[in-house]
Amino acid sequence: MSLQFCSFASSSAGNCYFIQSSGGTSILVDAGVPLRRLERNLRSIGVDPRQLQGIFLTHAHRDHVASYLIKKPFATRYDVPTYASTGTWRELLARGCGELNHDLCHRLEPGQSVQVGDLRVYAHAKSHD
Repeated sequence: MSLQFCSFASSSAGNCYFIQSSGGTSILVDAGVPLRRLERNLRSIGVDPRQLQGIFLTHAHRDHVASYLIKKPFATRYDVPTYASTGTWRELLARGCGELNHDLCHRLEPGQSVQVGDLRVYAHAKSHD
């Protein structure tokens, strides 16, 4: 299997990475850019946001979750399942996350993995710095 990778942002101002497998599975790691910018970035590489099969949030700092801290978060607008640790969900909700479809919110704790399409994603604990 091969992967295509595109960094939409990688800095303290925002973090967001697109990954697509050779089998067509498309995911994001973090969504730390404004909603409209994320939509533009995806369309610039020919991806409709509805094609995404998952979003993986590493932690709840604004530069990793900006498109969740709005009234109708990206994942809710496009019905994209989102995976994050319990701690990340708690912090995200405490920070003012908008309307989430809770059926699409999944916990993924360190040491666990999840199959999304033809990708298996493994969660690891890591300090921020």
